[in-house]
Amino acid sequence: QLTGAKEVQQTAADEMTSADQQQQEREKELRAAEAELAKFEPAHTAAVAARDGKVEQLQNFKDFNLACFETVRDRADAPKKQKTEEAEPEELPSKDIPQLESAPAQVAEAGA
Repeated sequence: QLTGAKEVQQTAADEMTSADQQQQEREKELRAAEAELAKFEPAHTAAVAARDGKVEQLQNFKDFNLACFETVRDRADAPKKQKTEEAEPEELPSKDIPQLESAPAQVAEAGA
């Protein structure tokens, strides 16, 4: 029994040593990752700021062009709207239609 207990203790000690070594390796990897992160953060912050600036420029470009389009569209529609408003109150005279039909007869009589 004593020999079996010593073997179990030795196995446990070996596993503990192995676990400690793995822990030290992982801590070393963690420090390396944290150092890389510290080096990366300023570049990331600058990239985000540049991206945000470009997004704002793009939105300003879109807004300006849309405003120009709407201005031109409204100027082009203004005369049409004005003509439409002028034509709506007045009705076209229906008396002109019979005169147009008799006009060719008058031209024929004058030419004869």
